[in-house]
Amino acid sequence: MENITIDSIYRKMVELIHDHIPVEWEKIRMYTEVVKHEAEITFYFKKRGDEEFIYGHNIPNLFNISRSVYMDFLVELTRLFRQLKTFYEKNNYGSWTNLTLEMEHSGKFSIEYGYEDIFSLGIDGDQRIAVWEYETFGFLPDDEEDKEAVLNFIKNKENRM
Repeated sequence: MENITIDSIYRKMVELIHDHIPVEWEKIRMYTEVVKHEAEITFYFKKRGDEEFIYGHNIPNLFNISRSVYMDFLVELTRLFRQLKTFYEKNNYGSWTNLTLEMEHSGKFSIEYGYEDIFSLGIDGDQRIAVWEYETFGFLPDDEEDKEAVLNFIKNKENRM
């Protein structure tokens, strides 16, 4: 039986992500939530030489990748994030609910873990992702309700500090 270490999980995640971005990329930013029986992954990547980040879930359309291949990638990535969460819990590192992963093609890699009760934040899953997108990239959702929720959340967050 394979000895699972945090390094082996990280290595598998990095390899999987690297192998499924179908262009030479420079930087990847990913937000993930793993709670109970739910998981959500959203990410953006920057092609080498480009300034703009590309929404990862547009890969099938932009690069003619089959939807089933892309979905298999997300399922496997979710499995690895669940394995990482289990590793943290079993080794008493805490039970994180979300994380932000950043990777650079040069090999630089970082993860920031969030331990808050995401269900008590007063915003839904799409709005939590929109908050992350706003804090990370500075853009707001097109949907007026989500835009208002993000701005209110940010304002209230600043007031709590």
